Amino acid sequence: MHKTVEGEKFIGRGQSGEDFFAETQERITSVIYPDDLQDFRESIRKDVIQERVAADGFFEHRYRLIVDGKPTHFMQRAVIITENDERKLVIGLMNIDAQIKKDEEYAENLSAAEGLALKDELTGVKNKHAYAMAEKELADSLKSGEPREFAIAVFDLNDLKYMNDNFGHKKGDEYIKAGCRMICETFEHSPVYRIGGDEFVAIAQGADYEKLDYLMGVIDKKNNENMLHGDVTIAAGVALGTEHSVVSDVFVQADAAMYEKKKRMKAASPL
Repeated sequence: MHKTVEGEKFIGRGQSGEDFFAETQERITSVIYPDDLQDFRESIRKDVIQERVAADGFFEHRYRLIVDGKPTHFMQRAVIITENDERKLVIGLMNIDAQIKKDEEYAENLSAAEGLALKDELTGVKNKHAYAMAEKELADSLKSGEPREFAIAVFDLNDLKYMNDNFGHKKGDEYIKAGCRMICETFEHSPVYRIGGDEFVAIAQGADYEKLDYLMGVIDKKNNENMLHGDVTIAAGVALGTEHSVVSDVFVQADAAMYEKKKRMKAASPL
């Protein structure tokens, strides 16, 4: 049996068979990160390593050792080599901490980039692409047989064109953000998506689903208050779904209900 210099430093100098594995199990307790000890004891055994090498051609196991007081990522690797017609098991220990941290940083940056790609820049809520993904995830969960009640609420800001045409797009942007706040503050337990210039969607489940009628009433109450002050008003429509529903059909129903509401509000509007 051969080991790398790094291996001898941390996992013992024993050169053969059971001496090496026994010494390794004894020495490791003082240098390994405690959370990784049990997995190490179960994996770094002669029979486990030999079985894995026989099946895959190599053995690898990652764990953390305490180096200079800090948990540091290492990988233990074992392979069979042939020297002078003699088969030998070679075990090495490699410090992979820099690579692990680089991979983690890349994953974090990728996650952040993906988050930005799913986020509406103006309002900070999720965007149309994120809604399409959420709709598919909900549809998939229903197909899997999960019993689930949900509602889709569609919102459309009234008179955004009037605001843009008469007060400019900066004022229009503030109008959009005010409408978004109104929706998010009302449906505070539901994801909210901006799917168009003046159109938003919320998927209500759980607590918001249970008090859906009340929340739609809150929207109406805020509309009445805002109308008096010339603030944003919102046409809202909702449709209910069950585990037997087609999610896209529920959206269509909610959208149709929203447009009916919008017609009634438009007829009563002085603009």
